[in-house]
Amino acid sequence: MYDFLLKVAAIAPITIPLAALVALYGIKVQKKEKRLEKSLSFSQGLSENKLFQDSLKTLAVLLDNRLDKPLSEYAIKDMSTDEANAIRVVLNELERMAAGVRHNIYDEEFLYSSLSSMVLNIHGYLRPYIVEVKQRNQSAYINLEYLCLQWKVRKGI
Repeated sequence: MYDFLLKVAAIAPITIPLAALVALYGIKVQKKEKRLEKSLSFSQGLSENKLFQDSLKTLAVLLDNRLDKPLSEYAIKDMSTDEANAIRVVLNELERMAAGVRHNIYDEEFLYSSLSSMVLNIHGYLRPYIVEVKQRNQSAYINLEYLCLQWKVRKGI
């Protein structure tokens, strides 16, 4: 028995750090999988969210008419029209996604590959609205602005 304990003690300096590395790797993989799972859930949630989908349809109409009525006009502080609310719904969902990416709740790679074109297009069209809102609240849509800047650099835009 004593010989066995000596052998265990002799290999312990190797096996304990190795076991710790394996455990840390397992934790890292689990975190990555959880972020992917949450990202997939967010992405699916957008496509199943009736309010978001209806807001996108409203936004499409507003974009078609943006030369007649600039989108920045919907950023007036007390405006509560269906159109203004639709813009806010879309931007708030994208801001939530961007905050999740920035704080490692969502997986950026997954969302970039699945949503970057849509997000960057919406952000580009709604930039005048965002600028107008930022005159009253500088922190408005800050995570979305940050993420879009990163994604534009990444795409070379």
